[in-house]
Amino acid sequence: MSRLLRPLRDRLDAPDAFEVDEDATAERFAEAPWLPPVLRAASERRWELALVVDAAPQMAVWREEAARLAHMLRTYGGFRDLKVYRLETGADAPEGALLRGPGKGSPPRSPRSLVDPSGRRIVLVLTDAFAPAWRRGAGHDLLRTWGRRQPVAVVHALPQRLWHLTGLFPRRMRLHATGASTANADLRWEFVDAMIDAWSAPAGGSPTRLGAPRGAVAVPVLESDPDWLGPWVRFVTGHGPRWTRLAGLIATPWAPAASADEPVEAR
Repeated sequence: MSRLLRPLRDRLDAPDAFEVDEDATAERFAEAPWLPPVLRAASERRWELALVVDAAPQMAVWREEAARLAHMLRTYGGFRDLKVYRLETGADAPEGALLRGPGKGSPPRSPRSLVDPSGRRIVLVLTDAFAPAWRRGAGHDLLRTWGRRQPVAVVHALPQRLWHLTGLFPRRMRLHATGASTANADLRWEFVDAMIDAWSAPAGGSPTRLGAPRGAVAVPVLESDPDWLGPWVRFVTGHGPRWTRLAGLIATPWAPAASADEPVEAR
């Protein structure tokens, strides 16, 4: 796991922090000991992580999995900051879904508070996708909100063979990123399975979003297994191929006024 998550340990020059360059300072002092030490930009870890854990009642059986995932990411991810948030997704959640955290007993907060225009905050959502928010569209709209400015992915609590029973409908996709920190909204994508629908690329054509609703965002969906996490980590950090095959869904805008029995139409 340490090897698979190593790309997340990238470092960048800190914008307003400096440290003494010991070698250059030693050379300077040897020639002119009255001069000040040589400074260089200090480095800092590139990435921070917001782990959003679905807090629907049935997710209680996945508490240990959530703790295991958080521990693994803290231990091996090398993030400059990692915070865990709760996402209330039950039928009584205001606006379909309610974000709280970090920490127990935290007040509600705007989902937009997790948006990082620099693209250096990754949002991971752990869910079994059974709650109403995932079936009605509120959960998808949150993914779209976060994915417009930064990397976001879903870690599905269930194995892939059971995903079709939940409120998420991932498809096999090819995703293209221009480099590290590419926001999901800026990804190019195409479906690669045999199914043909209104969003698929034309036969023999180039990757396209033909027919996708305005504002639609591609979001990878993963199992919490190294074989799934590894390729996604390399893709997000720019250490892997520009084109990568992953399971994913298309998160579209949500119409809050729609009832559970009515189809949600993209605006």
